[in-house]
Amino acid sequence: TGALTLAAWIKMNQSDKFVHYQPIITKGDQSWRLQRREGIDTIAFACNGISVEDSDWPIAFGSKDVIDGTWHHLVGVYDGTKIALYVDGKLDSARSGWGRINRTGYLVSIGYNDQMPYRLWKGLLDDVVVPN
Repeated sequence: TGALTLAAWIKMNQSDKFVHYQPIITKGDQSWRLQRREGIDTIAFACNGISVEDSDWPIAFGSKDVIDGTWHHLVGVYDGTKIALYVDGKLDSARSGWGRINRTGYLVSIGYNDQMPYRLWKGLLDDVVVPN
């Protein structure tokens, strides 16, 4: 429920604009998740339960197009003072954030969201890491 870092390599060859939020690493929609955003080709890192500046959505919304047929390294970080998303070693999005991440009974899942089982990853995943 405190600090969290997630990392993964992804590769998608073609965008499917009609797939609802494609999960990379998740603990359900009510806790934390690293996922492809709905309808666009960028990534979002969310930590429900924390508070962020100027929004009700505790999400770092990425802006870099990652659905281009090449491998991309993603890292989502919540350190108790900010929520941030890095793509290929560069900061893509960050917001001030504080508080505790929600606990849930949902499973930690790779390429799947246990809370939203119809959400599936379409692409390749490698070297998925949830450090202790």
